[in-house]
Amino acid sequence: MATKILIGKDTRLCIKEGSSYVNMAGARNIGYPSAAPDELDITQYGVAGDFDSFQAGMISAGEFTVEMQYLASEYDKYLNLMFNKTLNEFLIAFKTETGYKEYTFKAYISQMPITCVVTEIMTYEITLQLTGEITKHTGGTSLLPAYLPTLQYGIIGKGTKVELSTDGTTYKAVKFAYECNGPDFALSYEDVTSFETVGMVKEQLPMTFSIGNFSVTAIASDGYGTNELGYDELLTYVTNQTLLYFRITYPS
Repeated sequence: MATKILIGKDTRLCIKEGSSYVNMAGARNIGYPSAAPDELDITQYGVAGDFDSFQAGMISAGEFTVEMQYLASEYDKYLNLMFNKTLNEFLIAFKTETGYKEYTFKAYISQMPITCVVTEIMTYEITLQLTGEITKHTGGTSLLPAYLPTLQYGIIGKGTKVELSTDGTTYKAVKFAYECNGPDFALSYEDVTSFETVGMVKEQLPMTFSIGNFSVTAIASDGYGTNELGYDELLTYVTNQTLLYFRITYPS
């Protein structure tokens, strides 16, 4: 019997809300975590041979990345989960010829930078820090929601407005901006694996957020209006190390 090649498009990603899983709308690319065990050195005196010896230890579950098409309501929902340091339950299902192979795992959302280019569909990348083991669902009833995800039309970056202010009241728009990415702040974690940990996968506890950066690319310009910022004024801010208020408005 010939092997049938399956395509990734049929993969489904869900998050648990209440007692059931719901589709994550707008998911595009998924990077499966590269879990790896610790390498424990067990080299001993007198053992034959000139090579070191190692033994596998506890497993670091790793990170799980998902590229999402930007939808304001969905983004805000996941952003709140990240800021609240919520431990979430996820479900990923790979399509087979007879149905789906389903796997569940627990993870914190640690990063959500947005990519916004004037002529392209806006996206953001969710980074999930796994804690504990990934479990294969072997029950008779599928955990997947009965309905498939609905195709979501994207938002083009054109119309985005980037503004800066020195006092938090009066804002000026960055002239001829065409790309902005970020913020890339990240939630850090502490290993809390204990003698009571079930299985061989390490457990993680969320700690604090790093500040991160936000980048804006614009065409160098001269002759801008009173409520706009060009290269000269931006350079002055850099030279004077001015602390600025930042405001960005995305199209809906």
